[in-house]
Parts: sequence; C-alpha cells; structure tokens
Amino acid sequence: FQISYESNMPPWMTSFVREGVWDKYKFLDVIAELRNLSLIQNLDTGTWGTSFSIHPLIQDWMKLRLSCQDCQNYTIEAMLILSEYVDTQDSDRMTLQAKQTALSHLDTAVENDHVYLVRGVQLGESVLEAPAITFATFFRDQGRYKEAEQLYERALKGREEQLGPEHPDTLRTVQNLAIVYDEQGRYEEAEQLYERALKGREEQL
Repeated sequence: FQISYESNMPPWMTSFVREGVWDKYKFLDVIAELRNLSLIQNLDTGTWGTSFSIHPLIQDWMKLRLSCQDCQNYTIEAMLILSEYVDTQDSDRMTLQAKQTALSHLDTAVENDHVYLVRGVQLGESVLEAPAITFATFFRDQGRYKEAEQLYERALKGREEQLGPEHPDTLRTVQNLAIVYDEQGRYEEAEQLYERALKGREEQL
C-alpha cells in the first residue's frame, strides 16, 4: 500500500519502500530468508497479501531480552502501522478472513496497550489518539460495540483535554460515540451526544 506517513516511518521500513511505495518483492525476499532461518513460520503468500507468525521460542526470547522502554516503543510502532493498514482498507470489501485477521491484531493491540503502555502514551492519547479512533471505527463496523465504545471514550477524553470540548475533531468523536450508543439501542445517551455535536457545529458553522 502507499506509505502516507513517511515522517513517522520506522527506520527498518525504508528497506522495503521505493519512491514512497511499498516494494512487496523486497519484503518477500526478507521474509523468505527469515523462514529459512526458522525465525518465522506458517508463511502464506496469497492474492491479498502475506501472512506469517513468529516462532513461539523467538517470541519468548524477544520478550525476555527487550527492556520496558523497548516494549513500549515497539508497541506504539506496531499500533501506528496497524492503524495505517486499517485506514487503507475498505471494510465492506474485505474478505471474512481478512476481517478476522485484522480483528485479531486489533485485540492484541488493545491487550498490549494495557500491558506495555503507561499513562500519557496509551491508545487515545498523544500519538495514539488517531489509531484509537481508527480501531474503534473498525470494531464498530464489525459489531464489536463494547470495544468501540471504550476506545471512542478514551479518544474523546484525550481530544477534550488537548483540543477543547468544541473543537471539530472533538465533536466528530462525540458523534461517533453517539452512533455506537444508537446501534446498541441506548437512545437517550445517544441523543444527548447527538445534541452536543449538533449544538457545537451550529455555533461554529
């Protein structure tokens, strides 16, 4: 996919990018070598992309060797990359398998948020504000309303603190949370948020 966040791109990703575009052949060459070294397994290269898993022993070794700061940095990096991927997808056109795989990664990202990240750099805060909304929207589209609600609420809190309660981005998050309440049949809560978003936009626009 087209890389649209070059300034935030992890250094290792530049090895697979040519003129701002992902070079899948460079990537596949490296992946094949890693498989030959038994560092990854379950390699599957299909029409819609490449999937693989890291050998459990390698996973355990990395977890033991990484410092707390490294774990935090790599968790943030993984969330940014996952967010970029989800943003480039049309969820209505994704296959069931692709949706299930994406949801699995999102579940892991939310779990890692609790394990490795600390207050101030969690989903919904700082650089992870936009990924929280991206993840919440994908969860919502798949009917995972509980997860969507939690992430929208965190993103809303972060935007209220950073941008103010009447900022357009804050009001968009208010409306997204209202939609989640609405789809769960929580109409009174949804109505309050819809009215807040409407009032804010009327005053601004």
